Amino acid sequence: MHVDNMLTLQGNKPWICIMDGDGFDMKHAAQIKLGVDLMDLIMNKHGTHLKEFKVINPTWHINGQMALGKATLTPEIYSKIVILDDRKHSILEFI
Repeated sequence: MHVDNMLTLQGNKPWICIMDGDGFDMKHAAQIKLGVDLMDLIMNKHGTHLKEFKVINPTWHINGQMALGKATLTPEIYSKIVILDDRKHSILEFI
């Protein structure tokens, strides 16, 4: 998985993930394996150095998946998730 390779290159440095939900719809929500694989990487391999997992422009699909994640993720990992749903955001704001 590309994400695993990139995080491995980071070594022990802290990292932040920004997920843009713009355009995320039912087709994407049905791709459960991707979410499970990402959660597995965070929980079992790279979560120690996760500083923040930011979600911008969340859809109701993403909010539902985050609710499911709360039941699965450790409280420490879940506390690092920040959902910005106050307004439309551009990914460029965070670069």
